[in-house]
Amino acid sequence: MFKKFRNARQKRKLQPKKSIASILDSHHKQKKTPPLFKSNSSQNQKLKDKNTNPKLFKIKNSIKKMEKTRKALQFALSFAVMIGVFYLLFLSPIFQIKNIEVYQIVSQPNPDNPEETIQTREPFQNDQLQNLLNRSILRNIILLNTQSLKNTLNETIINLENLEIQKQLPNKLIIEFKQFDRVANLINLVGPGKIQKNFLIDENGKAVNPGEQRSDLPIIRIQTDEPFQTNKTALKPEQLTYALLAHQYFEDNFDLQITDLTYLVKAREIHIYTNNQQTIWLDTQQSYQEQLDKLKAALPKLNIYETPLQYVDLRIKSATGQKIIYKPA
Repeated sequence: MFKKFRNARQKRKLQPKKSIASILDSHHKQKKTPPLFKSNSSQNQKLKDKNTNPKLFKIKNSIKKMEKTRKALQFALSFAVMIGVFYLLFLSPIFQIKNIEVYQIVSQPNPDNPEETIQTREPFQNDQLQNLLNRSILRNIILLNTQSLKNTLNETIINLENLEIQKQLPNKLIIEFKQFDRVANLINLVGPGKIQKNFLIDENGKAVNPGEQRSDLPIIRIQTDEPFQTNKTALKPEQLTYALLAHQYFEDNFDLQITDLTYLVKAREIHIYTNNQQTIWLDTQQSYQEQLDKLKAALPKLNIYETPLQYVDLRIKSATGQKIIYKPA
């Protein structure tokens, strides 16, 4: 009996001890009641059962496929929109330049007040400018570099001031500028034969408007070996300013009109020709005002209004500053 008791005790020792939770769980299973405690193993088993459920697995796969399809469609739609926008902006004819309007801002005397000037906006026609702008026709207005076009116009036409280029979508360019003021008629006497070529000269001293002359502007003659080129400098701005100021000062202080003025660039002289056939010589390196004031002071002795003279030379300086050389006709 003692031996049986010892064997039973050893068997109990060899059997693994059951936890309270497992005992209660088995108890409830026998009675078919829900367990009080759920073990991790049972929870994992349920999760495993759920994942291995064929219907649930199909649903999950369907959802994943739908999500992938949605993303693919979304990407395709975005890409198609980008291609469409790119074509619309850069390749379609909608934004190709079809119309270029050119306007000039013109300063004119105010009819109500001659001392004031008013500015008007007038259409401008110029073959050279139009040929240049025609190269921009059918170009994409969005891709057009207006600064580059400005530089080209200024280099080619040159006498454009305050040049502005506006893009008017979808296909129109508006160009607006003010030309530098024309300040004198320029008569270019070319070569030994003194072949005459007419221009206007703008305030920057450039020969412009070949073949034109204006009765309201003074006349400046310049003799050269080669003819002036349009839009090229005929006189430096300071030379032009000197000539125009001397012209104005003479007419303001003497009762004579100037028919024309000859500028000898190399000799640095100006010869003023008056309506009574007098010729007045000035040195452009000296003040025109001081030279003409000498002539004004000498009028009681040297009557240029009635005495015919070949020339009156005011270029010579003297200690008193009053020396004048003249030659009777």
